[in-house]
Amino acid sequence: MTVSSKEPFASLQEGAAVGAVGLSCILGLGISYFGLNARRVLSATAFTVLGAACKFVSVILNMIIWKYHAPCAAMPWLMLALVGSVVYQRVSSR
Repeated sequence: MTVSSKEPFASLQEGAAVGAVGLSCILGLGISYFGLNARRVLSATAFTVLGAACKFVSVILNMIIWKYHAPCAAMPWLMLALVGSVVYQRVSSR
């Protein structure tokens, strides 16, 4: 089924699309809720390290699951960013 430019929300009339959008909204609210609670109990630096670690895990999962993903040459740069955030936490806590 193709959607014309005159009806941008026509595909939302399908049950699968409504379910996917609804699930996306629920997951987004959950991520926001737990993110705000994590910010409350973690320092700003620890929260940044947690965010970098989550990005690293998501990139690894993308490389494992999907065919089109970031090139392997990007992985050292991701590791550098993660190491940099950990080193920054150790330096700033002294």
